[in-house]
Amino acid sequence: MDKIKNVSIEWESSGYSVLKNLNASIVGIFTEFIDNSIQSYKNDKGKINRINPDYRLKITISRIGDEITIEDNAGGINEKNFYRALKPANKADDTKGLNEFGLGMKYAAVWLSNEWELISSAFGEEIERKVVFNYHDVVNKNLKDLPVIKKTVKKNIHYTKVKLRNLEQSKIKGWKPKLTGEKIAFVYRNFLRENKGIYSDYCEDRIEINWNIGSEGTKLKWEEYGFLNAKWFKDVNMEKDTRYLDWIFKLNPEEVPTKEIVIDEKGKQKEVDSKVVVSGFIGILPKMEQGKNGFSLFRRGRVVEGIDSRVFPRRISGGQAGSAKYKRLYGEIHFSNTRVSFDKSQLTISPETRDMIFNVISSKLKQVSFGLDKIKY
Repeated sequence: MDKIKNVSIEWESSGYSVLKNLNASIVGIFTEFIDNSIQSYKNDKGKINRINPDYRLKITISRIGDEITIEDNAGGINEKNFYRALKPANKADDTKGLNEFGLGMKYAAVWLSNEWELISSAFGEEIERKVVFNYHDVVNKNLKDLPVIKKTVKKNIHYTKVKLRNLEQSKIKGWKPKLTGEKIAFVYRNFLRENKGIYSDYCEDRIEINWNIGSEGTKLKWEEYGFLNAKWFKDVNMEKDTRYLDWIFKLNPEEVPTKEIVIDEKGKQKEVDSKVVVSGFIGILPKMEQGKNGFSLFRRGRVVEGIDSRVFPRRISGGQAGSAKYKRLYGEIHFSNTRVSFDKSQLTISPETRDMIFNVISSKLKQVSFGLDKIKY
């Protein structure tokens, strides 16, 4: 039986002030909560599916007045993890998932609100735990721990709720809920898209994200852009060959050698040989549509770069923004063996490595051919 009464939040008060004033975005803040839900689901889905074969992760984000609630039916936060969940920089046991830094929920909640509440019941336990974090009390009183409120629940009830109150008005002023929902769908398309065709290599388990912020609630969806379906230009005037082609190129996993800076056991930096694995696809849009062209960069199933503005590698998209190549080419590049910034807004690979990767992709495109004809890329 859980007998611990308090949960540690010990950190320098100035640290929380730093989190409050980071240069973040509304979309980035919501993705931190969604990442936590998805990882919790991945950790426990096998056990939950044995009890409920039809189980699917559902995440609901709602706003009523000055309170935003993020709620899921994932595996919940168990006793061990709950008592370290609020202590900043307490990393998860497994850092290969979406909650690798141990800062996401704390950073997101402090950035957006001045009081937040964490409520969770873990799969297999019979207890719900709740803790309330008031930013001004914690900072002004230099609090080191907070009381945990508990109640008994059924054993196989599992959920987590985060309630954000006293929202930072300067950060929500002027934000557009509909656009934010669309960007969230953009980030998590692999969890929302149909598992078919070329997308099947990248699809994750289907989940449900209910976006109940704005004039009316909606279930987030991802609509594919599609690809140009047309003849190879030399076939256009040939009556015998009327092949229509889907103009898409699949990049099978490709290893790109690089260097990586690591910290050894003595705390010293050293450069080691490494490799980045990239895969994905590149296609031509059915028609020119600004905002759909360009590239999105993925890691661990979700978009990292390309959310607010797409990535346009010069080697692939060309150097002229007005060119047909620039306006019509788009795609997804999925990275493995790479790290990201703590807020998951950028891949932490050097400009030289990026150039090398895009050069490799460009060279692959130049090898695409139809019969004896190579595409003049």
